Amino acid sequence: MPIDNIIYTPPRQLIIAGIPALVADPHNEVYPFWHHHVPKNTGINAIIEKLRGRVAGAILIEIDSHTDTCPYAPPIEKTSAKSVEEYASKNLRIHDFIPPAFHYGLIGVMYYINPEKDGILAYGRVTSNKLRWKNNTIVEPGIKWSGDLIHEKISYNQCFRDLEGYKGKIVVDIDLDAFELAGRCEKPKLTAREKIDKVVKILQSLPRPTIITIARSQTPELYVPSGKVDALEAGVIAALDDIYSTENIRITAA
Repeated sequence: MPIDNIIYTPPRQLIIAGIPALVADPHNEVYPFWHHHVPKNTGINAIIEKLRGRVAGAILIEIDSHTDTCPYAPPIEKTSAKSVEEYASKNLRIHDFIPPAFHYGLIGVMYYINPEKDGILAYGRVTSNKLRWKNNTIVEPGIKWSGDLIHEKISYNQCFRDLEGYKGKIVVDIDLDAFELAGRCEKPKLTAREKIDKVVKILQSLPRPTIITIARSQTPELYVPSGKVDALEAGVIAALDDIYSTENIRITAA
């Protein structure tokens, strides 16, 4: 929903139950945090692993009302960006920042969860503790999928079995619009509280993440009601803290 009086809040880092976390607005500004916290697998070994159907990078648990997998974000090497932060803020958009994360090896597999719906969309799977990915990216001229984006709908239990005992990097990324969407006409099936509780139950059955990122989705378009975003953010952070420990949250400067 485009708005005239948009309020941008810069990214801020925090610790949730000992886990590095970031709250950002807009959503594409989580990308540098992923870049700095997830080891990249590049070079000939990465190519060989891809040919074998295996990929590196982190598992992305994406909780959102949109998949954010649109193509044609420019590759960083073809921009004038002097840093990954500048690249994310000036060249990526809220709906296309995930393909570059796959392209540069930050993310290997994505499990997409929309709490309004049942089941999970799996973009790749984890089998025998290895990441299996069926989609490749190319640059033509922006970053795009090399063919149709392949995914499969799986049950929550299938996802739990995929990740049982997994020891690699995991990113939990939450867009607050997954719980309340601005400008929605029809009545949602679940309340925001019910959706948060549903996500809590799912995350409790998954391994502890390496990092957590949260998008407020106020800019450049309003996706979370501005009068509710602070309460939603606080509720989600409190829920995450309850899941992973009872430690206090220490907020630091970004």
